[in-house]
Amino acid sequence: MKGLRVRDIVNFDGNGHKAGIIIDDVLIGLDQHKLDSVDELVSLMQRLNGAECTITLARKGELKKVTLPSGSLGLSLLPVDVENTFFEVDPDAEEFKGRFDFVDDQFNQLKNLENIVLTTTPEVDGYRAVKNLGIIGAECAFGMNIFKDWFASVTDVTGGRSGAIQSTLRDARTASLTDLRREAYQKGANAVIGVNLDYSEFSGGGKSMLFVAVTGTAVVIEPFQE
Repeated sequence: MKGLRVRDIVNFDGNGHKAGIIIDDVLIGLDQHKLDSVDELVSLMQRLNGAECTITLARKGELKKVTLPSGSLGLSLLPVDVENTFFEVDPDAEEFKGRFDFVDDQFNQLKNLENIVLTTTPEVDGYRAVKNLGIIGAECAFGMNIFKDWFASVTDVTGGRSGAIQSTLRDARTASLTDLRREAYQKGANAVIGVNLDYSEFSGGGKSMLFVAVTGTAVVIEPFQE
């Protein structure tokens, strides 16, 4: 399932911080609507026109609900696939029964995705490839805002590491590999071998984008028989 991970609190006077939302929370629902994108969240907030709403979020393996007035949350959000690190609850819990029926199938699919092996090597130790399903790939594009660019330029001059840029790179890598697993799952593969990650940046018009492309060969593997 999809969700919106809180990367940063950009306005401590915003409704999000006031309601107790913190960094690394994953917003997964607003009232009866699931949240797949930031644009969708903004659209829902605009339609509510200041009325109170209830946001369901995942925090350290638990579901929580917060009530707040619609409007600016003051949060930096990143679309993510909700994994076990964010969402480990009993879908039949009485408090949430019937509220998010869309969770069950997607949560079970995530468990299947986690079992797909990714490796940069041409084979998996102890296993043999019994079926080659072809080359697959996934791509992600991330915006790097002016503040990150400014901090990066300071780091270039003074030396050291840019935490902001590193965070973006990690997020891009994680999202790309998750998408690669999904491509493999849809093809019926249980492993991807020869995985290759390629990073590039495009800048222009005062904006910059980070592109990550990942490719590999989807295969079906079986353990060697002794």
